[in-house]
Amino acid sequence: MSITFQVSTFPLQSLIADYEDAIQNVKDSEISRQLALVVDALRLSASILSRNPSMLAFELLGRLLPLATTNPYVSKLLIKCDREGPQHNAFIPAHHCFHAPGGPLKFSLEEHQFAVFGMQLTSDKKLLVSTSNQIIVWDVATGDIARVVNPNVDGVFFGLTVSRDDKYAASYTNNNQVIVTSLVTGEFTSIEPESLVTQMELQRIKFVRNNNVLMWSKNQYLIYTVDGRMVTQGSESEGEYNQLVHIFHRDEYNFLFLLWNGERDDWKLILTGNIRDEKTNSRGRLHQFTVEAAITFTDEFFRHGFACIQHRSSADPEGYYSFAMVRIELFESKYIVKEIIKDNLNDRINHIKIFYRASSTGGSDRNTNWIVGVSVETFILYRDNCESHPVTLNLPMNIRNIPIKPRHTTSTVAFASHDTVFVTGVRKHLYLWNVKTAELLRSLDAHFGRILNLDAISQQGQNILISSSLDHTIKIWNMENIFEKSFSVSTMDQSIEKILIAKNNPTLAAVQTRKNIGIWDIKSHRHIASLVANVHGAVVSDSLLAADGKTIVAVESDQLLLWDLKTQSVINSVHAPNVFQIFYLNRETLIGVIYRQVDSAEQKIARCTIYNIADFSMHYNFEYPCRLFKECAVLKDNISCVVVTLFKGHDSLMIFDAVERIQRLKFRPRQLKKQKDVMIHKIIAMPHNNNQVIVVENDNKASVWDIKTKKFLRLLPQFNGLISNDGKMGLFAPAKGGLFVVDTKTGLTSKTLIGNVTEGVNDVTCSFTPNGQYVLYYHSGHKTLRVFRVLDSQLIGTFRPHATITCWSYDPKDFFVVLGAQDGSLLTVVLHDPLAKEETLTNIAHLGCRKHLAEFMHIPISEEAELDTFDLKNLGAVTAAVTRFKSLIGNGKKNGGGMTKKSHVCNLM
Repeated sequence: MSITFQVSTFPLQSLIADYEDAIQNVKDSEISRQLALVVDALRLSASILSRNPSMLAFELLGRLLPLATTNPYVSKLLIKCDREGPQHNAFIPAHHCFHAPGGPLKFSLEEHQFAVFGMQLTSDKKLLVSTSNQIIVWDVATGDIARVVNPNVDGVFFGLTVSRDDKYAASYTNNNQVIVTSLVTGEFTSIEPESLVTQMELQRIKFVRNNNVLMWSKNQYLIYTVDGRMVTQGSESEGEYNQLVHIFHRDEYNFLFLLWNGERDDWKLILTGNIRDEKTNSRGRLHQFTVEAAITFTDEFFRHGFACIQHRSSADPEGYYSFAMVRIELFESKYIVKEIIKDNLNDRINHIKIFYRASSTGGSDRNTNWIVGVSVETFILYRDNCESHPVTLNLPMNIRNIPIKPRHTTSTVAFASHDTVFVTGVRKHLYLWNVKTAELLRSLDAHFGRILNLDAISQQGQNILISSSLDHTIKIWNMENIFEKSFSVSTMDQSIEKILIAKNNPTLAAVQTRKNIGIWDIKSHRHIASLVANVHGAVVSDSLLAADGKTIVAVESDQLLLWDLKTQSVINSVHAPNVFQIFYLNRETLIGVIYRQVDSAEQKIARCTIYNIADFSMHYNFEYPCRLFKECAVLKDNISCVVVTLFKGHDSLMIFDAVERIQRLKFRPRQLKKQKDVMIHKIIAMPHNNNQVIVVENDNKASVWDIKTKKFLRLLPQFNGLISNDGKMGLFAPAKGGLFVVDTKTGLTSKTLIGNVTEGVNDVTCSFTPNGQYVLYYHSGHKTLRVFRVLDSQLIGTFRPHATITCWSYDPKDFFVVLGAQDGSLLTVVLHDPLAKEETLTNIAHLGCRKHLAEFMHIPISEEAELDTFDLKNLGAVTAAVTRFKSLIGNGKKNGGGMTKKSHVCNLM
């Protein structure tokens, strides 16, 4: 029975359990070890394979490729994936692209569609509750989903709390809506406080006695029952200290408020409220207690706690005030400093977090809790009731905890491995210290977005760390393997907006993000360099890559730049504010730029400027009015262009010659003289005819025109503005569902790839491959990329990405499809049609990471492919890779003719 059949037929966790039993019974230790790698790969891929079993070959290849050369049985499995996988799914990864087994990652939970702002374990550590725009309950041991609650809120949940008895979870949205969910039944109650009218006014929520829900904004607090009935409402202030930072609540006798004046440069806080008088056993008023930014308590009656205060050192009582972390106790309705834990602190402690640990000798007053003080550059760790000295952990250079208000930190912290390892998440990295020696053990690039929550489990045979992030994922890390070698996957640091592949040098790609342009060798999947002219605050809005791969034209922060890739230097630049579009002309000797010259509600004027690419001198310049700014269409001769202008109050076509610098003609594309005004949505140049353009009137309708004779040729009643490279076929993909191939010669539907289905309104993106044989279709609702064979309208592959796909591009030879994602990941896939000839498999075998496949097929391995398998720690191999990259873009000008400007920024990886 094949593994593909097993994954498609049986529950994945049951299959994994069977393989784990087999590992215990296999006598050959080498087979057992390699089988364990495959099981770990299945476990890592569980969130995808449980819903998309056809992704099995893709997931195994994407995770196990780095292990193929040293594990012969794994190598045989991967050869079968390359050879037989296309029978189930035409998508095949061209390189290692996911976390490999044997490393620190145990699970990646990827069901959330938005950032996971809320995450909390139940008290028995068996279930994990998380929230984004829905509430999901996970089984921590297996990574399976135990429950999904979707309350259809307008917005995203910003916080989560679980009741002490684990019966309820409460979460609040950016619209101040609170959802209280029963973790037993899945039923939920919506609470919408009428007194909260400003968006994001709600600061925090938590459960108090009787499972009531306490919530507060800056100026008021409210308590509700779980079924939505208000219990009480109130406010608290002390003069200018009128903003609530935190509330400590047990009952009406113990009800404390932490107040702030709201001044950004003054983080002094006042603690006030009610506290039970132990002599009279009645409600008494607390004497005000002043702290600096942070205070917390270790008991539920608020008798003992820790705070940050201003303090003069005992060694220099007449000196300047510094900051200190102190132990406080309640004495006759006021707090006194009982002990100095750490003084002479240059920076205030912005937040103090308690990790509760029960005493082995009994008695809550002897609990050995961990107290963690978080400042800008350090963490102070102190073990209560252990007669130990505080430990100071320093963040690496240039890494900071930047708070935005008192009692707050952007870093999240946890203890792991039975309190021997301290972990913090700063930005997208995890930092791990040895608690005993204060040594920084490792930094781990854990997520693609900022880490929002951390928690850990060190019990019942489990030693794991759990992190959630802005990248929509929750990751469970195996602390037993946290220091194991992991195979890195190169990514961009921001969402990918555009991918450009050199037409005559298809190994080279330019990948555009908002901050920079990355240069990639897509065959070996290596990020070679990053180009950015202004390191501080650059905004890249558009780019073009020359066909020979030697230069890039980019618009960065109102500057039009020409980059030379061999030297990574800017060789030409010109001030270019408000650029709408850039395009090549006349075999890339000219660059056209459309500017938003005037952009107001009353008037819009576009300016078209043509520059000589050699020196950025102006070749042609003119202005034209328009209703809305539309992209210019470049005709087949690469000289003539068509723009949409406003002529006598109507949308019209204007054709100009960029070389001869003349406007040839202007006309309104009306099919009938009596026809009302045509609102032009888009202009598309026919790739096979220099005299024909497609005028797209809306999302569903277009017409073909002969611009030389100003003649209407035919109507395309169903057309989305997507056309094949030969101009013979178009695509119609309505947002509500369906995908159709249109014959542009007749205007009729020639193929139905997806029938008329009602799926709601979603964002869909589709395109033909360069040879027109396949159509790629991405659906935002399903979050899948599908590929159809045009010849017989068959679906031959479905790819479920780990992050939202933002764009893709093809190499001219139709071998690679390069996908860019919202999390900055770049993925190169091969379309391996099961009906294709052996040639595709042979091309896959020539990839550097498929040495095992080449040996199996008896294909000689080139020296270049050997280099593609180098270790990044090998400096000689890195040098060879960079040298090969420079050879890709040619020798350039001899003696560097004119290349005198040095690059602003060049990062070699």
